[in-house]
Amino acid sequence: MLCGPAVVEKGSHTTALVEGVGPARLLEREREPLRLAKEWRPRLPVDDLDVLLIDEFGKDISGTAWTPR
Repeated sequence: MLCGPAVVEKGSHTTALVEGVGPARLLEREREPLRLAKEWRPRLPVDDLDVLLIDEFGKDISGTAWTPR
C-alpha cells in the first residue's frame, strides 16, 4: 500500500480536506481528520433541549428520515 486517503466533509456535504497518508502514519494520523469532522458537523444552536419539533427534512434519497432503533 502506498498511501490511504483522508477525506473530511463539512456539514454542507462539501469536501473540506483531502490528504494522502503513508502506511506508517495511517493509524496515528486518523485522529486529526476525525477531530475536524466532529468540529465541522452541523449541530443545533442550543446546549440543552427538551423537545424538538421538525416540520420538514431536507432529504433527497430513499428511506426514512431517521435511523429507526
